Amino acid sequence: MDAYAKSDSRIFALGGILMIALMVFSFWNSAFAAIGDDEVSMEVVKFQDLDVSTPAGTAALYWRIHRAANRVCGVNEHSVLPSLPRQRCAQDAEARAVGQLNFSRLTAYYQAKTGKLLPTRISMAK
Repeated sequence: MDAYAKSDSRIFALGGILMIALMVFSFWNSAFAAIGDDEVSMEVVKFQDLDVSTPAGTAALYWRIHRAANRVCGVNEHSVLPSLPRQRCAQDAEARAVGQLNFSRLTAYYQAKTGKLLPTRISMAK
């Protein structure tokens, strides 16, 4: 069993339905006229049907997160004039979702697709 499978399989050992929520805070009032300052938009991304220990499963999960982030932030991928605040919102939501899952394969896939590194988590013991 490789290091990816070991770290990712611990999460599946918890059992139950696995899902994540993409939560997006509206930092850009002009881009989100319908969403108030205190409101949060979210979409649940289910992936219990995927085997994220495989490259195909990892890619499928990434694309589900990517599409959900675009929907939550109102990005129209077919628009000639994309909204930069909405694109930034979707990029931030996608990065947060990938970071919250903390699957090594998904993180590597995200970094290869976007060319961006996720923020490093630092925890300090008392």
